Amino acid sequence: MRRLQLEWNEREEDLKRVSLKENDRQTRMRLQALWLVRNGQSIYDGAAAIGGHPRTVQDWVAWYRKGGRDDVLRHRTGGRGHACRLSDAQVAELTQKAAEGQVQRVQEAVAWVNARYQVEDPWSGMDARFQRAG
Repeated sequence: MRRLQLEWNEREEDLKRVSLKENDRQTRMRLQALWLVRNGQSIYDGAAAIGGHPRTVQDWVAWYRKGGRDDVLRHRTGGRGHACRLSDAQVAELTQKAAEGQVQRVQEAVAWVNARYQVEDPWSGMDARFQRAG
């Protein structure tokens, strides 16, 4: 495996320090991966250490190469996700059932929506809906 050739703008200790102080999970993972790679670990080992994918760490290194740490932190992931499979009225009814305590768990909500509306809303989508609703 060939060694990464990269002009680092920060010292290893500085990357470690800022990664340890960071509160945002996504930002902390990026900084930790950069620190590990800066410390001499391979992209694959750095990715494994943070529980990420090597291709993702390769992207972060490419962003670093282009614009330094600021460029790495400027990129944001995520987005709006998939469109809701339920209508506004269906979401309102589900919210009411949850408020009344008739639906208390995510898996109960998934089963209720499937039985009531014949809509297969995945657990992850329902979990996100419950998280947003508090």
